[in-house]
Amino acid sequence: MLETPGLRQRAENQVLTELRIAHDEGTARLLINQKHRFFFDHPQDHVPGLLLLEGGHQLAERLLPAGEWLASELQAC
Repeated sequence: MLETPGLRQRAENQVLTELRIAHDEGTARLLINQKHRFFFDHPQDHVPGLLLLEGGHQLAERLLPAGEWLASELQAC
């Protein structure tokens, strides 16, 4: 497990392992815990899209130190 600041302080909410950062690029393995009740609330034959998005979000948080990024605004039309 990674030490992830902010909202991912509980180990079961960390979805990345084996993080490697070199220069401005990073890679990590996505942890697929089929017992996680949020991501796997019913039987599935695929990795949930929300789990993929959360993995990308956690990787971005590790690559961009606090204070160096801003969340963008979403607007529904």
